Amino acid sequence: MNQAAFLMAGTFALLAASGILEASPDPENTEVIIVPAGDKFLRWDGQVDRTYFIQASDPNFPLKEWLWMPVIESGTGVEITHEILTTADKAFFRLWFTDNQPPVGTTLEDWDADGDGLSNEDEIELYQTNPLDPDTDDDGLLDGAEVSGGTDPKDADTDDDGLTDGEEVSLGTDPNDPDSDDDGITDGGEVDEGTDPTNAGETPLAEWFVLRGDLGEDQVKKRNRTLTIPAGERRLILVGIASEEYLEGWTDPATAPDFNDRLTWSIKPSGGSPSSGTIDVNARHVDWQAAEVEGTTLHGFDPVHFEHDSVLQAPESSSLTIEIELSATNVGDGLLPSTVVVAVMPLEIQVRNPQMGKWVSTDELKVAKWEEAWDGVGAFRQDFIDTYVGEELDRFRILLATDELPEQFDQFFVETVGDPDGHNDTPTKLVLQLDPGAPNLGIASDGYVSKPMILVSDAVDNGFKNADQQDDQTHIAALGSEVNFRLSAADGDVGATLPVARASVELSSLIVTPNGVVDEDLLALALDDIELAREIYAQIGLEVFATVQFVAVPAGVDLSDGLLLDTTTTLGTLSTEAVNLLNALATPSDQTDVRAIYVAPALLTAQSSSGEARGMAFPFGWSNASNLQRTFILSLELHREAVWAHELGHILLDGAGDLNGHFSESGNLMRSGVSYSRDAGSYSTNTRRLTESQEATIYGAGVIEVYP
Repeated sequence: MNQAAFLMAGTFALLAASGILEASPDPENTEVIIVPAGDKFLRWDGQVDRTYFIQASDPNFPLKEWLWMPVIESGTGVEITHEILTTADKAFFRLWFTDNQPPVGTTLEDWDADGDGLSNEDEIELYQTNPLDPDTDDDGLLDGAEVSGGTDPKDADTDDDGLTDGEEVSLGTDPNDPDSDDDGITDGGEVDEGTDPTNAGETPLAEWFVLRGDLGEDQVKKRNRTLTIPAGERRLILVGIASEEYLEGWTDPATAPDFNDRLTWSIKPSGGSPSSGTIDVNARHVDWQAAEVEGTTLHGFDPVHFEHDSVLQAPESSSLTIEIELSATNVGDGLLPSTVVVAVMPLEIQVRNPQMGKWVSTDELKVAKWEEAWDGVGAFRQDFIDTYVGEELDRFRILLATDELPEQFDQFFVETVGDPDGHNDTPTKLVLQLDPGAPNLGIASDGYVSKPMILVSDAVDNGFKNADQQDDQTHIAALGSEVNFRLSAADGDVGATLPVARASVELSSLIVTPNGVVDEDLLALALDDIELAREIYAQIGLEVFATVQFVAVPAGVDLSDGLLLDTTTTLGTLSTEAVNLLNALATPSDQTDVRAIYVAPALLTAQSSSGEARGMAFPFGWSNASNLQRTFILSLELHREAVWAHELGHILLDGAGDLNGHFSESGNLMRSGVSYSRDAGSYSTNTRRLTESQEATIYGAGVIEVYP
């Protein structure tokens, strides 16, 4: 008699009656061992030349999951006995056997009984695979080949992409990578939609994961899939349910719940909160009635009721994986299956990139510039948005990449949030339109897209309209605020939020009066200048922060006969008083800020014959012995709007090129001698703005701080 001991952890139950195993039929090469109640020994008659392997039921999944025990026995015609060392009063075991014989000179442990490339000992002790089945998980690959290739020989779909490992090897996809071509759609999802999972250029717009409970009555059907959202991208996830029970034979669930299929779904992202649900479809007929009236369909199922919707976004620096688990049980009728559909649709906020010639995803939005907003004779372009949609980086749109979208999900609200300047506009409802593509040219649809939109920074800019004179394409936003895109069907809970890009510059504005006394009129004028500059620079994404302070004439500076400002930039022509004043009040030598110096009219004298100088700037690259860098001085005697912003432009541009000087085109901030109109009805070439070229120069000069 052979005898060995099993140390069984957990709460096993000893097999007391063969009927217990009927729910989990055994293969032909197994036999059930019936152990009398109270017996602590597993016994069977070992037939001559028969090799035995033993499985014990996993205590966490009794009679469903089985563990291979580290025992191989050879029958010799006598009883084989194993003692069960456990505190439990019952345990379940399954005995596997083969009548084949190992080669001469090969031990039972070293023998590869099923010819899969793994020894019996390795299969039961290292890999927990079936030593009598060369393809334990029935995926078309030998267990040994899976071990060598790094796939799981116990899991037919190692990467949970909807394809067996064997199918992936045949297709040339990676059985360890759910998205072999890294196009955002799983290999199984591409096969489902008829596209090539090895070609990133051939990609379906959305992924559809469908489980139909079409097994026999009361049998559970399961499917798992692991999706990967590429870094920085978003996905709209919809969970819908449909059932043939609806209008096919269902009865009132309150009186005769004969048809009550069960559907479950679980969505587990690697980052963020999981979501799940269990549905008794008999409780959803009212919802399906409403869906039928509304005409709600999805992926060929009609009607469909939506159980869940959410948006998941991957971090900018890494991808996000999502594990989706579905199950369906056909209950009661045995004929009318129910279905759960998970739609995974790429959701993007895009900007137009003229260098690439296409729309690209973005994680921030820009405020629009007025460059090329006029027709050349002073008239404002009413079709500004539509005409320049293909070229300007500050246009943006919403794209939902799918050719199949339920009506209740085709509408977005766009609203500005977190705007400290009170620019928040009323949420605008946008209806997405299906882009049909160009099938005759072989160009696929992009999916559902909105019209191009822009952000502006004040009510004057809000005059932009599209060709049909609608204002839903223009949204007022402050730099550093946020824009919220949300689905109308989700009550504000589902969508995306993007920041409005910004950089900043900080400066102090000093008003010099004879005794430093505060003058309310001069203060109001300075604040108006700053606010005007903020609007001008907002259009290049630059936020201006400035303070105003009244100061007296510094000691040692004699302005008794007045201060002369000249149009010349030669330092030597400044009077001694002007040099002394600038050195006393200019930007500190450590260049911690930018200084704007106003001189009150009482301290100024008539201008020289060289012109009416209203301001002078000293860029931070100015080379002289005096400390005038990052400083500009302004005359309050000859004050004009936009001069403060103009002189700041010299500092920010650091003397670069003609556009920094006074030779720029009409309407440009840096052009000399052109006043600024603030009249909301006056869109003229005199309205001062900066160009894209000037924007690039300012961002490269190093004066401003750029926010990530």
